[in-house]
Amino acid sequence: MQSVEQTSALRDEAWKTLLDKLHSHPESPEAQSMLALCSPNWALQHRQLLFNFLAKRSEWWLQRSQAEPLALALDSLRAELGVDMAFDPVATGHVRQQRGELLCVRAPAGG
Repeated sequence: MQSVEQTSALRDEAWKTLLDKLHSHPESPEAQSMLALCSPNWALQHRQLLFNFLAKRSEWWLQRSQAEPLALALDSLRAELGVDMAFDPVATGHVRQQRGELLCVRAPAGG
C-alpha cells in the first residue's frame, strides 16, 4: 500500500496534469465541460471534490480487503452519522406505518 505522502504527491500531480490539459486544449469537450461548471472559485471547489472522491475511494479499497467489508462499512457509517440502532421510531411514535409506508409524525426532540 502506498504511503500517504506518495498518494498526496500522485493526487497533486494528477490535478496539475488535468489543469495543464484543459489549458492547452481550451476547445476540447473536457475543457468546455469544465467551463460550464465554473464559478469564481471553481478550481478550489473541483480540486476539493476530486480529493474527497479519492479519499472515499481509498476507504472503499481498504474496506474491500477486510473479511466483512459490508459490516465494516455499515459500522463506520453508523459511527460517523451517530445512528442509534436501538432507537425504534415506530415504537416511540416518531413514525407510523400506513399502507406499508413509513410516515413521519414528528421530529425527535432536539432534531
